[in-house]
Amino acid sequence: MQPPRNARREHGVGGCDSCGALGVGDAGMRTTVAKPKRTRQPRKTTARSIELYSSAHQIAWKHISALQKREQPDISLRIHASIRRQLKKGAKDPNLIASEALSDLQTYSGAGRRKAH
Repeated sequence: MQPPRNARREHGVGGCDSCGALGVGDAGMRTTVAKPKRTRQPRKTTARSIELYSSAHQIAWKHISALQKREQPDISLRIHASIRRQLKKGAKDPNLIASEALSDLQTYSGAGRRKAH
């Protein structure tokens, strides 16, 4: 038998009302809080997003020199972030996505570097 909902519970039995800690109930089962359901994208939409991401990343990666890859070890992460940002905005063309990602790299590398005197 479970205690009434408004009864004060300790951490060890049924959880704590004040802090939300979970504990073991009277029947020895762990009590949980119901999570809100997440809305999922249809499988076609997810597959299309993966395909767009993969194509755009391959196109962009081919246009980066080995020297630039060595000089900027985080370049892949920057391409990834740029492509994801564009996909969230609704971009549909992998060539334009890759072009924009490369443009973002140029903006980043140009702003962060200083010329030697």
